[in-house]
Amino acid sequence: MEAFERAYETLVSLHVLLLGASLARSDDGTVGSWALLPETQTVFGEALYIGWAKAYRSIFLAAIGAMVSDTGPIRRLCRLAQHLEGDELRASPVEVRENALQLPPLMMNQLGGWWIQRVEEQGIMAHGHHRMVVLRDPLHRVHEEVVSNFVAAWENARKAIAGVPDATKAFDWGGAPSIGRLNATHIQETARMLLAAVAREVTG
Repeated sequence: MEAFERAYETLVSLHVLLLGASLARSDDGTVGSWALLPETQTVFGEALYIGWAKAYRSIFLAAIGAMVSDTGPIRRLCRLAQHLEGDELRASPVEVRENALQLPPLMMNQLGGWWIQRVEEQGIMAHGHHRMVVLRDPLHRVHEEVVSNFVAAWENARKAIAGVPDATKAFDWGGAPSIGRLNATHIQETARMLLAAVAREVTG
C-alpha cells in the first residue's frame, strides 16, 4: 500500500502540475489551456489532456486486480476526481474538467469487466437483467465494499468539480454553462453505470 501511495501521489501531482503549466491568459483576460492542443506523436492527434488521463487506466486495472487482498488502492482511486480538484483544474477549460469527472466511471466500467470474469469463473455463463447472479465470498464482500466506497465518492466528485456555489456567495453567471454541462455529464455517467449494472444484473 505504501508503494502504491507514493506512485499514485506522484502521478496525481504531475497531472495537476501539467494542468497548471498549460494555463494561459490572453490579452482580454480570458484563460485558455495548451492542454486542448493535439498530441503530435499520436496517429489520431488526441488532445494532450486526454493522453494525460489515459495514464490512470493501467493503475485502475492493477488496483482492481489486487483488491481481493487489499482494497486500499482502489478505495483511494474512488476519490481520484477529488484529488485532482484544485485551482489548476478549476481554471481549466470545461473539456478538461469534464474529462477528470469521467475518470471514476471508467474505473467502474473496468470493475464491471472484473465482475463478469469472476462470475464466469464460478461457472455461470448466462447472466444479465433476466437472471440474478451473486458472487461467492470473499469476492462478494470485497465487491460490495468497493461499490459502497465508490457511490459516496462519486457524489462528492460532482460537488468538487461541478458543484453549484453556495447561495450566500456571489455567483458568476459566466460560469453557469460550464457548471450545467458538468452536472449533465455527472447525470449521464450515473445513468450509464446504472444501466451497465442492470445489464450485468449486479447484486454483489
